[in-house]
Amino acid sequence: MATQGLVRTDFSDLIIMALDAFPKDKGYEYLFDATVHSFELGNRLFKTHKVQEDGGTQISRFVNYRESGTAQFVLPTQVYQPGMVNTMAQITIPWAFAHGEWSVVRFEVQSCRGEEQLVDIVKQRQVAGEVDLALLVETALWQTYDSTDATSPLGITYWIGPYATGQTQAGAFQSTGGYDAGAAAMLTTTGGLSSSTYTRWKNWTFDWNNSTGEWDETSRQRLGRMYRNLRFEAPILATDLKQPRYDKLRLYGGQTLIEMAEKKAIQQNDQVGADLGAYQGATLYRGLPIVWQSQLDTADTSARGTNPIYLVNFDYLYPIVRSGAFFTRQTFPAPQYQPDVVTTHVDASYNIICTNRQLVGGMGCYIGS
Repeated sequence: MATQGLVRTDFSDLIIMALDAFPKDKGYEYLFDATVHSFELGNRLFKTHKVQEDGGTQISRFVNYRESGTAQFVLPTQVYQPGMVNTMAQITIPWAFAHGEWSVVRFEVQSCRGEEQLVDIVKQRQVAGEVDLALLVETALWQTYDSTDATSPLGITYWIGPYATGQTQAGAFQSTGGYDAGAAAMLTTTGGLSSSTYTRWKNWTFDWNNSTGEWDETSRQRLGRMYRNLRFEAPILATDLKQPRYDKLRLYGGQTLIEMAEKKAIQQNDQVGADLGAYQGATLYRGLPIVWQSQLDTADTSARGTNPIYLVNFDYLYPIVRSGAFFTRQTFPAPQYQPDVVTTHVDASYNIICTNRQLVGGMGCYIGS
């Protein structure tokens, strides 16, 4: 009778044996992707702010887009007719699906046993595969929206649109939506709601006063105006930044803008004012740290201008994830014609929703207007 050799049922035992025999001092380092300095958004959104949802073919939420218009001053005994007024609108977005995988060959597992092994091959493949998926999710959060792309999720630049030529330079609730690379035009409908019909469905935006990222008086005044209109409340003490009421607020910028803020903070005096400060190695504007996002270093005159700065309130922008389907791993038997390969698939079903485009945040940028 011919020897059957290593079969699928033995494979898991072989992996366990290889891991048990793995010397703990034979590890490896991981070189990070320089285009993503950190998982700032992924960690913040998916660890702290995500909401799980079980079913549905799409994601939906409701927003009250105006008052009823029924309030009035009346006289005693005055007759008036009560009315029913619909003030609700439904936000709808599709589900997005992210996928990654890693494979292990039987020979590799067999080779990584005993003193001859180099690394924990199974763990290494798992880490590389899951970090790759995490990078995909992270970079998509700053990705420019493209209506011809049917697979990518929505990101910050979809919900928080940039300043455009002809708008109020000092700032206003005036952005109808992010830039659509597929149509080469600004969006007028986001989340299924048209800003023409729902005129309050707009985010605050202003024109940064220069192309160098310098924190001149005009730019700081415009940023301060956005703070007030978005009801951003700065902590009294820098040590309060970790409290939930402040931790939900974030200020993002590129490296040039932050370096110019650091320079201005060093020069701080009565003429400059007290808006900029420092705390634990970070530069703060009105109590909030300016967090570097390397994706914002590259100018994009259509989608976000030059040296953009974003204010984001994560009470109104957060991920909806499918219950039991977020970074879910499944390992399948080896295929018939490749019996020495086992593949593990990891999947994530989610999307990013905004429930209030007025208070979600705003942004300033220079576009040469």
